[in-house]
Amino acid sequence: MNMKFNKIMMAGLALCAGLAFTSCQNEPLDPNPMAGSDVKIASFGPSMLQRMDTMQIFGVKLDKASKVIFQAAEVERAAFTYASAEEIDVVIPDDARPGKIGLLVGSDTVWSKTPMVFSEPITIDAVTPAEKIVPGSQITIKGDYVYNIASVTFEVGQLVNAVDFVKCERRELVINVPMGAVAGTAVFTDGADWVEKIDLDIVGATYESISATSTDFGQELTITGTYLQLVEKVIFGGNVQAEDFVVAADGKSIKVNVPADATPGAITLAQYSLVNLTTDEIELPVIAVEDVNPKTDLQAGMTVTVTGTLLDRVKSITTGGNKVVTDFNVNAAGTEITFIAPEGMSDGKIILTQNANLSAETVLVKMRKMGNLFYTVADGGFYVADDWSTWFQVAYNNEIQQLWKETITEPGKLSVNMELHEGADYYQIQWQKVLNEWSYMGQVDLAAGQTTAMFEVTDEIVDQIQNGNGIVFGGHGITIISFEWESSSAPVALWEGDAEVNWNNAVTIPLADITANLGKTLYITYNVVEADYHMIRIINQDWSFNPDGVEGYNWNFGEDGVIEKVIDQALVDAMAGLDFNLTGFGCHVTKVAVK
Repeated sequence: MNMKFNKIMMAGLALCAGLAFTSCQNEPLDPNPMAGSDVKIASFGPSMLQRMDTMQIFGVKLDKASKVIFQAAEVERAAFTYASAEEIDVVIPDDARPGKIGLLVGSDTVWSKTPMVFSEPITIDAVTPAEKIVPGSQITIKGDYVYNIASVTFEVGQLVNAVDFVKCERRELVINVPMGAVAGTAVFTDGADWVEKIDLDIVGATYESISATSTDFGQELTITGTYLQLVEKVIFGGNVQAEDFVVAADGKSIKVNVPADATPGAITLAQYSLVNLTTDEIELPVIAVEDVNPKTDLQAGMTVTVTGTLLDRVKSITTGGNKVVTDFNVNAAGTEITFIAPEGMSDGKIILTQNANLSAETVLVKMRKMGNLFYTVADGGFYVADDWSTWFQVAYNNEIQQLWKETITEPGKLSVNMELHEGADYYQIQWQKVLNEWSYMGQVDLAAGQTTAMFEVTDEIVDQIQNGNGIVFGGHGITIISFEWESSSAPVALWEGDAEVNWNNAVTIPLADITANLGKTLYITYNVVEADYHMIRIINQDWSFNPDGVEGYNWNFGEDGVIEKVIDQALVDAMAGLDFNLTGFGCHVTKVAVK
């Protein structure tokens, strides 16, 4: 009778103690801890435990447990001193450490909500070493009953639990100092009421010097200092992290290669403690742009020349209209880069990319307009509201649609000239056709500085303008200024035949025909013949204009083809009132047309 009474009393006391601990741990209270369909630890006791004492565990379906798990120790079912569905009695192993206890059920572990705490009074006499503790090394705690310490929390929250102690004996603990620990107060606790705080002198990394402040991508740098083994990451300018680095065994140097995507500036040494160090700034070779030509009247297929320094380090080129160019030529000195203007290129700055974080840009480059400005918006332009509430209407048979009917009679290209609203979050122009409801036809997302957008006009859109309800234009961040038009008809022939080009006046075209087509493009069709070289040059009738080697007036080639040349005012002026002529060597001109 007395034994039964004692067990019932112990269960009640332990349950109360368990609930009290639960409350202290801010866990939600279980209104009926001894009920449920799953294995559960409701409580354990007595509240004042010592190693080799008998512990009583109360709960639900405890007969399914095959093992009691302590921190750093286990007791098999065969060693239980008592076992039922509601209670397990077990002797606490001498090497058990403070912390939560668990029951092994199959392959799962059911843990207590509160930790087991031992009752012996803890005293700490010494922590060694007393100074210059290095993260990653070990400290020794000496005293009495120190094996009842449940955890040590170093400054900035670096926690080491008893189960991870290297050595755990009554009078001595050995603990690994976390790599992220810093100098400050360490908190020792038994997991319940006992707490002791001790200031620890923990060292951190220091920076002294760098082997070079002017270097190159891929080159090795040596960074010196102390305790550099505490550096977790080496981060270059551009927030580029080195993939690998080597720390010397004495922690006094780091060797690291400059990443390909780095930028100039200080290098960050990021420690495990999250305390960062910075080196002296380093200089890296960075591309620079000096000039670009042509800056205006550029068209697809023409050669663009950019001058500057270190241009041999350019990886790609992006033009207006977000066209990426990877096929380009750089001179041996790296001072000049040339490429062919791609189809779809539009007004904008040309961006030369060196790496993911370094680039240089030219001034604004403007494309050749089509030369047929057929409609200019009145009152300085049509302001397109950023909320898409206003649309420029060439629709409902209004006056504008009537004018467009006279011009747009066949497929071609429609160019829209715009001004950009300062400070807009993005720039876009969109067009729609007007049916019973407006129907989306397409859009152009404008790059920085891009003020011209091109739309392809198909037979369907021509019909919509000629016979339907028309089209409308909207967008974001723009004011529509004017429209230009170019039909897709074939160029008009100014001359046709078979003229041998052999440093003679091979082809002559009246100056009046050239002047009448100002702003349009000449198309010079030629065939090559067997010769030492092949060239076509523009001259005037008496050769007083003979631009030997001048770009835009001389073309060298090796196969049949077509030369495109814009008839601009400079060309007309160069003729000096005389007729336009073609000369050269090693080919036959078969046609000169204009569009």
